[in-house]
Amino acid sequence: MTATTALPATAAVTSLHLTRLQLDPAHPLVQKDLRNGREMHRTIMSLFPQAHGDTPRSDLGVLFRIEQQRHGLVMLVQSFIPAHLDELPVGYSTAADQRSLAPVLEWIQPGLTVRYRIVAHPTAVRGTGATDTRSRRVSLDGQEAADWWIRKAEAAGMDLHPGGTGHLAAPIRIGRSLAHRPIRFEGTATLTDTDAVHSSLRDGIGQGKPYGCGLLSLAPHTPTRG
Repeated sequence: MTATTALPATAAVTSLHLTRLQLDPAHPLVQKDLRNGREMHRTIMSLFPQAHGDTPRSDLGVLFRIEQQRHGLVMLVQSFIPAHLDELPVGYSTAADQRSLAPVLEWIQPGLTVRYRIVAHPTAVRGTGATDTRSRRVSLDGQEAADWWIRKAEAAGMDLHPGGTGHLAAPIRIGRSLAHRPIRFEGTATLTDTDAVHSSLRDGIGQGKPYGCGLLSLAPHTPTRG
């Protein structure tokens, strides 16, 4: 039986936890989740059996990202409370570890140079036609997506350095529909506002957070010596 953990009040959250899962790409449930963002969301939320109410993901600060690393396919899950890894299907993950991000939160300060990474879904709300007053949210790409990230990064307390990259990430499907066209942004930046950075780390950035977008990762930047 899973132990009960008290849920934190969102406004008072001062700590974050990061779970790293090495996925088994041959596992049938991993394959199913990778094909459907809704199924992936369901698997991740199963790690938090305390989740209740109308907005359990945001109440628990759950954000995640799938990325291909040197040793294979990895899922990063961030949350206000530790994940219950015993809720994972058997064999879903071949290795796992968890750590507190409290040292990261304490380390952040204005003037610090960092490396950043985020898979985000740049969007804008636009009208459907010259004579139609309705509007819809559309995905952005190219320079529009790059400009979107510059604006979001500034609001997140980061001054981006030249040379950052933005590459298309794997599309996210919800059922049979292509729901999100995320972009992986990476580069370096100077932090300008501690509170803004904390908020962006805690709450994520942009649309598609239930389906693998919006998790911002920061690390120390060590300049390359030429």
